[in-house]
Amino acid sequence: MLRIGFASLLVLLCIGLGIAASENDTYAYAKDIGDAKGVEIIKVHFKNTFRGIDTNIATVDSVWQVSDKNPDLVIQNTSNKVIITSANPLNLKEGYQLDIKSIPIYQDEAYIELSKNNEIIDSAVIILSNVPNGIYSYTKDIGEAKDVEVVKVHFKDDFRGADTDIATVDHIWQVSDTDPDLVVRNTSEKVILTSAHPLELDGGYELAIRSIDVRGARMYIELSRHNRTIDSALVIPPNLPCENYSYTKDIGNAKGIELIKIRFRNSFRGPDIDIATADRVWQASESNPGLVIRNNSERVILTSATPLQLEEGYQLAIASIDVEGNKIYAKLNRLNETVDSAIIVVRNIPNANYTYTRDRDGQDIEIIKAHFLNAFRGADTDIATVDRVWQVSDTNPDLVIHNSSAKEDLTSASPLRLAEGYEIVIGSIDVKGTKAYIELHKNSTIVDSQIVIPPAATLYQRAIDLYNRNPPFDKYDAAIKAFIVFCKT
Repeated sequence: MLRIGFASLLVLLCIGLGIAASENDTYAYAKDIGDAKGVEIIKVHFKNTFRGIDTNIATVDSVWQVSDKNPDLVIQNTSNKVIITSANPLNLKEGYQLDIKSIPIYQDEAYIELSKNNEIIDSAVIILSNVPNGIYSYTKDIGEAKDVEVVKVHFKDDFRGADTDIATVDHIWQVSDTDPDLVVRNTSEKVILTSAHPLELDGGYELAIRSIDVRGARMYIELSRHNRTIDSALVIPPNLPCENYSYTKDIGNAKGIELIKIRFRNSFRGPDIDIATADRVWQASESNPGLVIRNNSERVILTSATPLQLEEGYQLAIASIDVEGNKIYAKLNRLNETVDSAIIVVRNIPNANYTYTRDRDGQDIEIIKAHFLNAFRGADTDIATVDRVWQVSDTNPDLVIHNSSAKEDLTSASPLRLAEGYEIVIGSIDVKGTKAYIELHKNSTIVDSQIVIPPAATLYQRAIDLYNRNPPFDKYDAAIKAFIVFCKT
């Protein structure tokens, strides 16, 4: 395997950040016709792509074609949305056909082939921007009115779970399809829909999630009416980071009273357990909303096995964390009944410091501080490097008993041993090697835990990902210059 240095990987990272890269989402086919050289016969614009479990899908929103017998004759010129799949190609005029052959899992690309009369004559790789939008719109002709927008739904975020696909809708607008001037629905309330429970609209319409891609970035949805599919679309929700979970409830005549607010700092998808950190928990009493019954800023670790226990019978549980560890699907339960659910998109800001504090005479005393340089997820062993360890005695906080800047490797089998019976143990490292779940043991008992995100690990993994995408190496010089500017900002 070809190996390159870390500096080169950072250059590739710069390229991947878009500093020296470009996209080409239009496929064009040209051929010589008589004395005319390079006549453009076909031009197709791709809006977005989707890699599904069984089917690859793309949206085309512009098709232009001239006759290859008479290049001055335009035989197709449409701007209508067309869904093409690996099973249903785009059929053009004069025997031409455009097929999707492959869409990579982690890349915004599509490999396509053009054939004429069942013979392949051209192929290309299309690179798409796949710009997040989140809006699904359905139009139809009503009487003499053409392309009337009947349904418009805005998707806020989406989530690919192990068993269920989930999305949040935060605006629904619909007019009557017999009277376009009559608005029958216009709400901005949050609605959760899943692959098992579609969004029910007026007039027999239903909007269903058919599939969400492995990264949880794109959705393939279908609109049906009276159990007959009438439209389909690819939607890319913005999935904007929003670390706050909020629960509101109508109490008497008061509408939308905020009872619970929790801020999440990071999240972690492990092989056996999902983990998240909350660093702010606030709750008001349901019987007296003016009474704050919990308000603290202490770090709290939640796992899929240990929900966050709140007051008055509430608990917040992690139902699932997506494969990249950036989204939490959470459920709020009360007395063992689910009362709310939400998708939370966490920023996961790099923070390489692990700290352990203990209360002493009403003060939080920092006992241990370790700085993680990087993390690595192996097939059999997880590894991390610590380049600074500091510890004071927990019987005498003025006594520093460990202060080292030497690099030390710890693995899932070999913890970092400290003084006074403490050990820093790697609980797990995520699948991309960007986050580490750390546990602190004392005398073989867990006393603390934390999710650590080493900046070097994050940069390194992103650079590796970009290297595997075969970036344009001829742009090295431009990327190096751009990277210098990028590092200074």
